[in-house]
Parts: sequence; structure tokens; C-alpha cells
Amino acid sequence: MKQFNPIGDKILVKVSKKETKTDAGLLIPDATLDSQTHSNGVIVAVGTGEQFENGQRQVFDVKPGDEVYFAQYAGVEIKLDDEAFAYYLVKQSDIHGIFSE
Repeated sequence: MKQFNPIGDKILVKVSKKETKTDAGLLIPDATLDSQTHSNGVIVAVGTGEQFENGQRQVFDVKPGDEVYFAQYAGVEIKLDDEAFAYYLVKQSDIHGIFSE
């Protein structure tokens, strides 16, 4: 798989591709898939943080391995070699929460 390292205030999130069929083999309409407004994913990598005028860098609340909940249309999709997953490049402000056990 290609290596991708986000820069600045960007975060790389890995998302399982949405199932287009039910367990019984019925196709799920695209309109239904598109109506979901949020996605779950796992943080793969974080950038170095935005650099402020005073020289300090943004501190991230997330780290690689965290499972997060984020807006579906946040960021941009990145194409990597792994076909089983979609990868999104998002800002921390697009992430709404972190799942925990």
C-alpha cells in the first residue's frame, strides 16, 4: 500500500466501504446510502498541526488508532491501493467524537 502522511492540520481516516447489498443479497439503493450524514472511521495518521502566528502548533485531540465519528462529506477522499477501505483527509473540526470502550 502507498504511504501517505498528512501535513498541517489534516488527519487521515480509514473508513470501511459501505455495503451495497444486504446479507440476503438485496441491493441497497444509492439514495439510501447517500442519506447517511455521518461516517465512522479509524485514524491512520495525523499531520503536524496548524502553525499559529506565535510559532506554536495545534494540538490534536485524536491519535492514530482512535475510532471517530465524522461528517460524511467532510474532507476529500484519497485513493490508496487498499480496495477494501476508503480513506478521507479531514480537519479535526470535522470530527464530532471519539468512540471508547
